[in-house]
Amino acid sequence: MSTLLKHIGDTAALSEVIVRFYDILLSDTRINFIFKNVNMESLKRKQVWFFTSLMLNECSGTHDYVKKAHQNIVAKYDINATHFDILIDALTTAFQECHIDPESSRELIKKAKSLKPYVLGDV
Repeated sequence: MSTLLKHIGDTAALSEVIVRFYDILLSDTRINFIFKNVNMESLKRKQVWFFTSLMLNECSGTHDYVKKAHQNIVAKYDINATHFDILIDALTTAFQECHIDPESSRELIKKAKSLKPYVLGDV
C-alpha cells in the first residue's frame, strides 16, 4: 500500500471523500448541470478507482485516458478552467470535511491539478 493511501486510511475513507465531493458539486449551480442524467453511483466508483490509482502511482496512460474521457463533456458543456477550479475546490473541501490528513490531501490535490490541461484538452 502506498504511503499516501495509508495516510488517507483506505479505499473506504477515499469513498467517503468522493461521496462528499459529489454532494458538494451537485449542490453547486455553477457546475451541477454537468451531472444531469449521469449515473452517479457508477461515476463515484470510477472516481474511487481513479484516485486510488493516482495514490498508488499506477497511473500509466492517465493523461491519455483523462483527455479522452473528458473531451466530449468539455465540448458539450463548454467546460473551462473556472469549472476545473470549482472541482478542485470541492475536492479540497471534501478532504477537509472528511478529516483527511492535510499533507496527504495537498499531495493528492497537486496530482489532480496536474491533470488540468488534459481534462480541458489543452495538450
